[in-house]
Formats: sequence, structure tokens, C-alpha cells
Amino acid sequence: MKRLSELIDVPRRTLGHWLTGTQPKPEHLQKIADVTGVQLHWLITGEGPKKEDPISKAMQRLLKLSENPGGLTNDEVAERYEEEFRAGMQKFRGFEEEGSSFATPKVSLDIALLQRLSDLAQSVFNECKQSAPPRAITAEAGNLYNELLQMVVDVHDEEVVEALLPVLRARFKKRLQEAASQPGSGKRSA
Repeated sequence: MKRLSELIDVPRRTLGHWLTGTQPKPEHLQKIADVTGVQLHWLITGEGPKKEDPISKAMQRLLKLSENPGGLTNDEVAERYEEEFRAGMQKFRGFEEEGSSFATPKVSLDIALLQRLSDLAQSVFNECKQSAPPRAITAEAGNLYNELLQMVVDVHDEEVVEALLPVLRARFKKRLQEAASQPGSGKRSA
């Protein structure tokens, strides 16, 4: 707790109050998320993946608004702050104002990346002299994709993804080799 309080520049007592129910300011929540590398939504709710969410973008807009570049009064800033926060929360939750119903969030997979990860899995199986059915390769490609999601903020950032592919390859190969070194364990793949 001491280290975290130093990193986000608040007294330990304040951090203790937050842990017992006092609501931190948005800029403090953002600092905690930045310092710990977790998503703001996960920090606030404990739900979803730990690693960028839509609320982070809304919080960034709120932080910019709190700088008050337009010379607004405190009441005007507070009103805009509330509107922005409400809008961000509604977007995050997939709320549709018109019908007051929850929408299914639109999530799309990067199919080309999944194909590359499938090729990567196939080549690692081959390097380890293991044959794997297409179903196992598909499953491993999905596992590699999920592992990658935990490592990056934006899975569409090609430069970062490209830099991490060798890391994913090495980790997967190590898992396969460890599984192969335990004969009779029923572990054919990682």
C-alpha cells in the first residue's frame, strides 16, 4: 500500500479510505490504472478483462474537461463533467437511450491475426515434432489471441503485435515442451 500511495502521490491514509468505501476522484482512479496497468473498468467494477476499455477513453475526456480550457465556471464544468461521465457509462454498458434497453456490444475479431496465430501454432507443433488436429491448432490460436489481448492495449497496433509474436511463440513452445516432458500426464498440447 505504501508503494502504491507513493506512485499515485496520495497519503496512505487516503488510500486506506478508498479501500473502505470512500470514492476516489477520477484522476486518482486513472493514476491507479496507469500505474498498475489494469483497465479502469476492471478497477472500478472488478469485472471484465484487466487490460483498455471504453471507460478509459471517457475518463481521458473527463480529465481534459477538468483542465477547463474554455474558462467555464465551476458549475458549468461540473455539469459537463456529469454529462460526459454519464455518456461514457452509457456507451460502456451498451445502453441505448431511445429504447432504454441494453444493446449487445459489437466485438470483432481480427481474422487475419487469428490466421497468423494459427500458422504460428502449427509451426510450433511441427518444430516440437507433434502432430495436432486442426481443432487443436484452432484452440491454440484462440489461446494465443487471448494471451496477446492481455499483453497489449490495442490488438490492432500492428507494430506492437509484430514485436510480441516471438514472445508468444517462445511461450507456446515452452508449454508444448513441458507437456511433452510429462509422458502419461494426458497433456498432448499446451
